[in-house]
Order: sequence, then structure tokens, then C-alpha cells
Amino acid sequence: MEFENYFAKKFEDFKEVIFNTTIEIKVAAIALAIAGMVGLGYVGHKLEFNKEKMIPLNFSEISQIKDNAKKNNKEVDTFTLYNAGLNDLSMKVFEAWNDSWRYSTTDKKAYMNFADNLFDVMTKHKFRHNLADFLKSVPEEGNNSLNKLSGFIDARNRMNTVKNHFSNTWDESHIDNYHTEMRSRTVTHTDSEGHTSTSTEYYTVSVYDDTTHTYNYNRNEGLQASVTLDNLLEDFKDIPMKIEIETADKVKSENRSAIKESRKNKSKKEEEQKDFSETEYLNFANQWKFGSIIYLNKDTFEAPWNLLKIDADKWRGAKETARSDRYKTTRHSDSGSLEYQIANKTKGNCDRFIVPVNNVVNGINYIRNNMPELEKKIKLFMEYGHADEKTSKAELKKMAFEIKEMTQEIYKEAFPLGADVKRYNVGMVILCGLIGLFGGGASGAGVGFIIDRAGNYFYNRKKEE
Repeated sequence: MEFENYFAKKFEDFKEVIFNTTIEIKVAAIALAIAGMVGLGYVGHKLEFNKEKMIPLNFSEISQIKDNAKKNNKEVDTFTLYNAGLNDLSMKVFEAWNDSWRYSTTDKKAYMNFADNLFDVMTKHKFRHNLADFLKSVPEEGNNSLNKLSGFIDARNRMNTVKNHFSNTWDESHIDNYHTEMRSRTVTHTDSEGHTSTSTEYYTVSVYDDTTHTYNYNRNEGLQASVTLDNLLEDFKDIPMKIEIETADKVKSENRSAIKESRKNKSKKEEEQKDFSETEYLNFANQWKFGSIIYLNKDTFEAPWNLLKIDADKWRGAKETARSDRYKTTRHSDSGSLEYQIANKTKGNCDRFIVPVNNVVNGINYIRNNMPELEKKIKLFMEYGHADEKTSKAELKKMAFEIKEMTQEIYKEAFPLGADVKRYNVGMVILCGLIGLFGGGASGAGVGFIIDRAGNYFYNRKKEE
């Protein structure tokens, strides 16, 4: 009996909490906030994933480029062969991915179709070059490109030494100076009976006075900076090169179709789909050139020494008049002496040479190093997905996404301003989740408020009876 009374009392206490507090509002708000976040987050994921099923395509027309060169008794430049080949390698993988979703009724079927499509573009020659050709030629042309850039690579290594000398030429510090001041303020107090009184409270604050700027000049480093820069400019005066990347002058029907189909708006009818002008088609076809890392940095290769020659001339005289100095100003920052500014600007221009060369060289090395791994993954996936229908969906998905994502990474490394091949926007998924979180929370609070009012009414009425 005691046992039953105990639980009856606890149940009454529970009802008291539910009906006589606002806990319903909090519970409903939290529950619907979580549900909204998960629900809209999932909707965002599905929308982004559907976008990822159609990656924009634009082939380089490399066969046309080669034919044009042959007609004019010219050799196609290695930068053209490397970048165009890498673009078309990526596009063949993306096209196989796009087509795999076109007629698939399930995700697993799409992954199996992807394997079949890769098998076709690897083994068949629907066009002059297949995927296997590019997997072989791109690393080779990458090596040729690095050989062509060997002078810049040597100059970059020397430039690091020059930059270090300029970095060590000046040692600077900026120390803020303060003094302490005593100040007072009136504080109001309220006692337990509600009576108020005031008192004076004293406190200290730190007040800014000025800043001590110190510039210590290392004469030996300044001399070495001048000598090493002058020697580098003399030793590598002949390395500037014209970046000549050939492109096609027209877009063939197959490429035109791939460009248009991969950019269709699924929410529009066929007759509402945008068609492109001849100029737009050509811009898409040549996007690989103008969006390539080497073209974006072509100024470094075509005119690498323009600024540094001016810097070298200025520093040759400035190093003789440079002196250590210390002074105060009422500004936290300071530009330093003219000699300091010349050295600092020269150091920055050293980076303006080093960074672009690093970007291009490191990008080629990254692609050369990853190409064998990509080929290995493609061949393995072809075997599993093409021949064995018993392979699980999870295994097929893992292999398919590894190939797609690795190709996307390789493409973006070589073509930072190329086609938008990464369609999945994580930020949009997060935004949908946040909208669901706040929207669900607000809705839940409203529902909880209604439940709370209704619960209070019926509970109190029942107690009165």
C-alpha cells in the first residue's frame, strides 16, 4: 500500500511540474528545434547531392589544337599538352559520373554504371584520346613542364636565401608605454529594506602615453642581401619566358552537347533551357587555359625581375646610409626609415616571385604524385563494380566517391578558376540546418505555450472540482 501511495504521490508531483510550470514550452522548443535542424539539414543535403550528380563539362578540343599545329608545321607547347590533357582526363571521369546517374533507378545501380562507364572510356576510343591515354601522357607532360621551369626552380631556391638576408637586415620592436591614473566613481547601494545610499569608489586605469619604436640595422646582413640579389638577377637574367598555351578556335558538336547538357537547369522544361552563343561555347571550351594555375601566374614567368631590379638599385645605395634608430610616437604602428621601407618592400617582392613559382611547381608535383593512385583506384573500381553485382552498395559508394573526389581535387589544384566541378556546398547544408533549428525552436515554443495554457486551465479546473 505504501508502495502504491509513493508512486501516486510522485505522479501528482510530476503533473504539478507539467501543468504548473513552463517546462512544456522548453521541451517543445528543444524537440522541434532538433527535428527542424535534422529535417531541413537532410533536405539541404539531398538538394546539394542532386547538384553533384551533374558536374559541368568542357573539353579542351586537344585534337583540334594538335591538328592546327600540324598544319602550321609547329610543335604543341608542353604547357598546352599538360593542361589540356589534365582537363580532358578530369572531364572524362566527370562525364562517366554524370552519365551513371542519368538512367539509374537506385544509387547502387548508378555506382555500377559509373564503373561500366569508366571501363568504356578507359578501353575504347570513341574519340582520338581515351582516359588511359591521358593517364599516361599527363605525368609525362608534367615532367616536361618541370624541366621547362627548371631555371625558375633554381632561381626560387636562390631567392629564398636573398629573402632571408633581407629578413635579417632589420630587427624591429614596437613597445606601448602607459602610466597609471587614479580615478573615482559614485556607487549606489540598496539595503534589505530598500533604502539606498551612495559611496565613492576609487580605482586605477592604464592610460596610453606613446610607443617606442626600435629599428636595429645589421650591416653585414644588409650587404649580403644586396650582393646575393645582384648576383641572382645577373645569373638568371635570361630565364623570362613567354607562356604560350594554344586553344581551339571552334567548338565541335560533341563538346557543345556536353557543355550544354551538363549545365541544364533541372527545374526547367526542355524548351526553357538556356542555349549559349558561339562566344560562350568557346569560352567554356577554353576555360581550362584561362583558369589554369600557370596562366594565372604568367606575369611571374614572363617578367619576373621588373620590380626586383628597381629594388636592387635602391638598396645598393640605401644599405650605406641605413642606421639603427629608436624614437617615440603617439601611434602604435610606424613605417620606419626610408632604408627600412626599401628593405621591407624588397622582401615582399621576393615573395611575389617565390609564391607563384611554388604554386605552379607544387601543383604539378601533387598531380604527378597522385596520378598513379587515381589510376589504381579506377582500375580496382572497374573490376568490382563492372564484374561483381554482389559488391555491397557501401563498398561501391566508397570507391566511386573516392575517384570522383580525388579527380575534383586534382582538377582544382591545376585549374583554380576553371569549371565549378565541386557542386556540393556544405555551407548550404549548414544554413538549412540552422534555419530548421531556429524555425523549429520558435514553432516549438509557440506549441509549448499553447499546451502550457491549455494544461494549466484544465488542471486547475479539475483541482477546483
